[in-house]
Amino acid sequence: MTKTIRVAIDGPSGAGKSTLARSAAARLNFLYVDTGAIYRTIGCAVRRRDIDPGDRAAVVAALPALDIGLTYGADGLQHMELNGEDVTAEIRLPEISRYASVVSAYPEVRAYLLEMQRRLAREHSVIMDGRDIGTVVLPDAEVKVFLTASAEERARRRMLELQQRGTPEPYEDILRAIQERDYDTLAAFVHPEEGVTFTPYSTVDRDSDLRFTAAQVRQFSTDQTVYTWGVSDGLGSLIELTPAEYFSTYVFNTDYTQAPEIGVDRILQSGNALENLTEAYPGCRFVEFHFPGLDPANAGLDWCSLKLVFSPSDSCWQLVGIIHSQWTI
Repeated sequence: MTKTIRVAIDGPSGAGKSTLARSAAARLNFLYVDTGAIYRTIGCAVRRRDIDPGDRAAVVAALPALDIGLTYGADGLQHMELNGEDVTAEIRLPEISRYASVVSAYPEVRAYLLEMQRRLAREHSVIMDGRDIGTVVLPDAEVKVFLTASAEERARRRMLELQQRGTPEPYEDILRAIQERDYDTLAAFVHPEEGVTFTPYSTVDRDSDLRFTAAQVRQFSTDQTVYTWGVSDGLGSLIELTPAEYFSTYVFNTDYTQAPEIGVDRILQSGNALENLTEAYPGCRFVEFHFPGLDPANAGLDWCSLKLVFSPSDSCWQLVGIIHSQWTI
């Protein structure tokens, strides 16, 4: 029996794991296994069944009915099948990312897919990249690689990769940076010439809205300057806050990583304020993370959105605007 060789590649998003793995697999005639695509297929199945990804019991209950398949097409690329249907393109949609991110954290989901991944490694010489490959999936791999890169290079790679798939932004990485107040990582996505403009309500005024360079964004964690960000809609008072205070009130006022609706290049909801994003940012693309309401008792009058706006730079898309929207009087 021919001995199989297992290569495990770990590392942060955007470090180039997939590029290295695909190239090495082609040269060595090994099987390349994109484990992230497998988890995205589970996320796709959960979304198709209208299951709340946060409902762990419902997600686990759906697993026995799923038939997850992995094939290789004439293009030489890995294709994912869900109950006999090729979902390779669908699993790369932005809305699938949120589902995959949530369900992949469940131990039952990881256990469900563990044997599938190990079986591939028993039957073929493989190169696998993804989360926990070297520690959980293939702890005895003959070769283990941990690949990393600077925050700037990771951001550039991630944006270029997603642009090629038709999505302009690595929104998971940006949202996570905003959520964790990781201003170093956030700054890596900021447009090098245009900077990033902050708009506290839907109507953008690029002449008066505050604009910061990447270098200034990196200092937000220690910047105690009280800036005037605009005027509070409905009250007329000045919005005078430090960057940290502004982020809590007008950027991440709720957990947008769990937004139930995500729109790419389309406005999901508008209120009394003028929606002029496309006029203010001509030629740009944007993603909206939307909550149609936070408290059912308010009958949707507490809806809110976070919009990230991107402009092209050096063959990729970089962040130029962060817009907060909500119902106003």
